[in-house]
Amino acid sequence: MTWNVNCNGKGMILLLSFLLLPVITFAEDFHYSFGARAGFLTNSRDNNSGSVQNGQNITVTAGDGQRYIFGPTFEVGIRDHFAIEFSPTFRREGATFYSNAFSTVIPGLPVGGVALLSQFNRFTTSTWDLPVLGKYYFGKREARIRPFLGVGVSAARHNRSAETYSQLQTDGGERRAQAFRNQSVNWGIGPVAGAGVSIRSGRFSIVPEFRYLRDGKQGYPGVRDRAEIFLGFRF
Repeated sequence: MTWNVNCNGKGMILLLSFLLLPVITFAEDFHYSFGARAGFLTNSRDNNSGSVQNGQNITVTAGDGQRYIFGPTFEVGIRDHFAIEFSPTFRREGATFYSNAFSTVIPGLPVGGVALLSQFNRFTTSTWDLPVLGKYYFGKREARIRPFLGVGVSAARHNRSAETYSQLQTDGGERRAQAFRNQSVNWGIGPVAGAGVSIRSGRFSIVPEFRYLRDGKQGYPGVRDRAEIFLGFRF
């Protein structure tokens, strides 16, 4: 019995050594970095408009999505030229609509009829982009300035909220208010590509970057094709 235990223990050690040998052998070929970055959308939807018809039908639209985006970044370098990066970013987009159809009591409504007097709609979308890129660096790892190109795929988690406040008039001339709120979460996936340069000083690097993403899920507010500019730092 003792001989079997010792034999099994030695076998386990040999198996672990065999599995870990490639990791130990090529460990020097991998290097890791982490940091954060912030930037802005160059094509964020932010349109404002308004109209007045017959002196009382007023419609106002306002887009107020944030142009700035931010998030952490993690990278695994492979030898001198290749790397894999995961860099989740957060952004928020919003829009407001207001319509004041009638400011006075509407006469002659049929029995049981209801008319919409005014309505306020507020839409917001909070999104986490979750891109994974394969990157190629030009120049040696020890170089102070290293341009790079990247391509990959990005998943996006959209948390959408819609709020509606309405004022109604009944057939008896009474005014009533209604409020509704709807929230949904959905996912999209699409390609991502980027280019930039890493400027290193010791263990610290500054990384300006341009990135293009195409969201696989179209919805308002927001734009499907996005161009982003970042300034990041890494250790």
